[in-house]
Amino acid sequence: MKHSKLYTILFMMTLSVLFGAGIAGLSIVSQPVIERNNRLLTQRAYVEVFGLGDVGKLSSDEVAALIDSRVEVGDTPIVDPETGTEFTILKAYDESRRVTAVAFNFRGLGFWAPIKGWLAVTPDRSRTVGLVITEQKETPGLGGRVEEPIFTDPFKASVLVKAPGDEGGKYIIISSSKPSAGTEKAERHVEAITGATQTCMAMDTILNDALRAFNRAWNADTARAAN
Repeated sequence: MKHSKLYTILFMMTLSVLFGAGIAGLSIVSQPVIERNNRLLTQRAYVEVFGLGDVGKLSSDEVAALIDSRVEVGDTPIVDPETGTEFTILKAYDESRRVTAVAFNFRGLGFWAPIKGWLAVTPDRSRTVGLVITEQKETPGLGGRVEEPIFTDPFKASVLVKAPGDEGGKYIIISSSKPSAGTEKAERHVEAITGATQTCMAMDTILNDALRAFNRAWNADTARAAN
């Protein structure tokens, strides 16, 4: 009886060791693949936010070539002196090496979980160039549509996001109520997704907070560089 129990214990220990070794080995082998896939997803986000090409039709080599020739990733984050928020800065260039857009990362709390992404603006930071959501866990078919063209495409159409004249005013307005045409509010407006009110309200807060902090960080970095 004792021998039987000992055998069972040894057998289970052996299985545990083998299983653990197998999992560890699989993790080691798959790590380069995971890193490569993550790198490709990041590069595709860069291409998409600047509108440099159709990422659905570009190969991984074509995406990498676009990044090498048209995008510069800042080595050092810029920091908002008020909140301490750090922003990684991307710059897009045309063939003559003229800066055509600047992008920064953002993160904030959605309705269910954090939402992360990149927002690209013109070099003078007055209008949008593109928006990409890289992480979200909102309700599929409703709030989850913030990563789809129905929500992201308007940002390609040059939404006004220059600093508002009134302190504390909104850089951007995401709502289902469309302001009167020809007004500044209309230029700042992005249509909310039907049925995703809470997520769109969260995106309104996330992007406005990010734009305020980004502009403070940009201005502080510019002033520091001038001294």
